Amino acid sequence: MVKLNMHYLTHSTIIETDNVSIEIIETYINPLIGGRDNNPDYFELKITDRQSIGVREVKEMIKWLQMKPFQSVNKVAVILEAERLTIEAQNSLLKTLEEPPKNNYIFLITSNHKALLQTIISRAGIIRVASGQLKNPSENTVADILNTDIQTQLKWIDSIYNSKDPIGRKAQIQLFLENVYNYTKQQTDLGTKKQNLELIVKTLEGLRRNVNIKLLLENFLFNYKKYE
Repeated sequence: MVKLNMHYLTHSTIIETDNVSIEIIETYINPLIGGRDNNPDYFELKITDRQSIGVREVKEMIKWLQMKPFQSVNKVAVILEAERLTIEAQNSLLKTLEEPPKNNYIFLITSNHKALLQTIISRAGIIRVASGQLKNPSENTVADILNTDIQTQLKWIDSIYNSKDPIGRKAQIQLFLENVYNYTKQQTDLGTKKQNLELIVKTLEGLRRNVNIKLLLENFLFNYKKYE
């Protein structure tokens, strides 16, 4: 998979989901470090024999984060069931969340972000992921959306815009743009490719700044240069 420079992600992110799966984790970390299996730049913190995650475990993770990446540009730490962090463990994490080491990304996976301290929440971006939402569209689906007529594109935009879950909607658009990025890398015209990749980065930046979703997608699809 082509690594995507995920400008839209904050370095500290809470992912709220009612169904933690490998798919959810890999969707976000693969573009950053290429995969989790046997990767020295991936750290996973989870419940073991105890019912909570304590200060000692968090400090071990922080110490690991302070080391330089081993084989990737980035390093990723994932805390599963982050609501199981003790109060003391959450407090020990605050400084790292606010000022993570360069090229480090921290993901707190939880079924209820409100179970975390407000000081944790205020230092991290929040993405809500519904069950089954992270099924990546195939490149064929991406191509269909990019190359179809304008009326069909507008209907697709409306279907996204009318979602009742604004945070989940944002995650869905992020995944779509990631797939567009990979699709665009296959273009052979270097000028067109460069222009489209710059448009993707600009759109991701607009998403990060909470620009109106409908206007953002309309601008993207109207300006994306199709294959000739």
